[in-house]
Amino acid sequence: MPLRLSAALLPLIFAGAAFALPGMQSADVTKRVKLMTQIRDTTVQLSKMARGDTAFDGDQAARLAQLLRADTAAIPIHFEFQVIDPQSRARPEIWTDWVAFEQAAARSQAVADALQTETPQQMRRGLATLERTCRQCHRQYRVGD
Repeated sequence: MPLRLSAALLPLIFAGAAFALPGMQSADVTKRVKLMTQIRDTTVQLSKMARGDTAFDGDQAARLAQLLRADTAAIPIHFEFQVIDPQSRARPEIWTDWVAFEQAAARSQAVADALQTETPQQMRRGLATLERTCRQCHRQYRVGD
């Protein structure tokens, strides 16, 4: 898949997260959705810089990458408790196979930790890897993927 098309799919990987808040009954699930939405939004901003859709700003890219690192590190914390909400897209497999879920989250964190932001080319490579990692996790642990 060409990178331009691949980067254009990033919002679709996280699609639905921003729309899950209305009617949500659980504060824990709302926090999870907000975290995932922030990861999506940060990734989209970095992707736009990497593709040249917005001006490349190394300092801004580094700040966004740091936010992405912190947010991916927080994924397991936001899923520690099995809280199901009618609006949640989390699959029960998250909790029935917690070790595998933690490993998937750790892969996302490792990819975010390795993200280079000095040049758009470095970011494109790292973001393509992050996209694959996110997509794999969502297929396994998110309803509708």
